[in-house]
Amino acid sequence: MLLAAFRLYRAALFGFVGAVIVGSVAFIAGFFGPIIFRPEANLGPLLGIFFTGPIGTLAGTILGLLTAIVMKCIRQPSPAPYGSPAAGSPTGEA
Repeated sequence: MLLAAFRLYRAALFGFVGAVIVGSVAFIAGFFGPIIFRPEANLGPLLGIFFTGPIGTLAGTILGLLTAIVMKCIRQPSPAPYGSPAAGSPTGEA
């Protein structure tokens, strides 16, 4: 039970960190990009507030959760083949 809670916590942490990082970068690009490239467009920063910020946050959450899932699949050891000396021993020794 405790291990499952830790895995869920780790996946949520990866999702949160991904949301903060990617969402912040997308918001900054959407907010300051129109100011730099089109200074006469007074509604430009709304792009970052209403579009690129939320879309970047959602994309970062999905990317973080996928990263946690992939890392879990990579780190999970494969079972020993049937009949190998390590199959019956919990320490892996014959």
